[in-house]
Amino acid sequence: DGDYVVKETQPEGYSSVTDKDGGNPDEILATISGADSVGNHFLEEVPTEVPPVLHKLSGTVYNDTNEPDQNMIEDTDTPIAGVEVKLFAADGTTVINTATTNADGFYEFTNLADGDYVVKETQPEGYSSVTDKDGGNPDEILATISGADSVGNHFLEEVVSTDPTDPTTPTNPTTPTDEPTKVYQFVNPSLGSYFYTVDEYEQSVIAETLDNYELQEVEAIRTLEENEFDPITGAESEEVYRLFNKSSGSHLYTTSEFERDSIVDNFDNYSLDDNMFYAYTEEVAGSIDVHRFYNAIEDVHVFTHSDDEIAEMMADSETFNDEGIAFYVMPDAMS
Repeated sequence: DGDYVVKETQPEGYSSVTDKDGGNPDEILATISGADSVGNHFLEEVPTEVPPVLHKLSGTVYNDTNEPDQNMIEDTDTPIAGVEVKLFAADGTTVINTATTNADGFYEFTNLADGDYVVKETQPEGYSSVTDKDGGNPDEILATISGADSVGNHFLEEVVSTDPTDPTTPTNPTTPTDEPTKVYQFVNPSLGSYFYTVDEYEQSVIAETLDNYELQEVEAIRTLEENEFDPITGAESEEVYRLFNKSSGSHLYTTSEFERDSIVDNFDNYSLDDNMFYAYTEEVAGSIDVHRFYNAIEDVHVFTHSDDEIAEMMADSETFNDEGIAFYVMPDAMS
């Protein structure tokens, strides 16, 4: 006779439910007093597997176009499509999945359990990182899923505002000429913008150091001489001023001193370049008209004397506003 304790070793694959005395389900307090102690039963069960609730992790990649100097993520900024975003485990090295932003700059990962994750953005070409949701590394977000979707994991980019007039000095650049005549035309494919220069040194610097600019193989043009005039019409050459748009990384060209001064005085995102050339403001025999278009979506002015490009942009009036002929140049007879 006496008091005893019976303890069960938990069988693998089962979970405890209850036992005879209703206390600790793996332990029974039993007493023998003049008779056998029987019915000291334990009750187990095969646990029912409850699938974990899965969630989503999402965000948007933006171009900082709304108040760009504020460096704030806003849904009124312009989304960037085609950006690769990767989802990693908490260690930051184990890749779970890869997504690409859609036309709205949006990306999403699905079927994710609660836990910590790392979202990394592949830097889109032509942009530089500004910030992201967590404010740390601008190309990496630390996200946690805890019983709900993780949303608003945004990245903020901005167009690389590289002014070709101030690049890194190239190796063995071409020696500048004293009397530039040919006008070199470059295109920035990522912006769809054009850049003109008469300085052969500057031309060599851009060609050697700026991968985002391509020298255009179009009909060569030349700059006029200062005070050059056409003997038939009496038209006199005018300075073509070049202004740099620090927000979009593009350039604007104008022969109007009033427009030049108005832009410099009223728009902080524009600066006046020293490099300039000369052209006519009216058509003369043999001249080539340079057209000016404006893309309001990208805040980019486009200048071209290619007939094919002029026709394409005129046909796409939803994107390009035709601002007419900017100026007239002459063909380069030496090319």
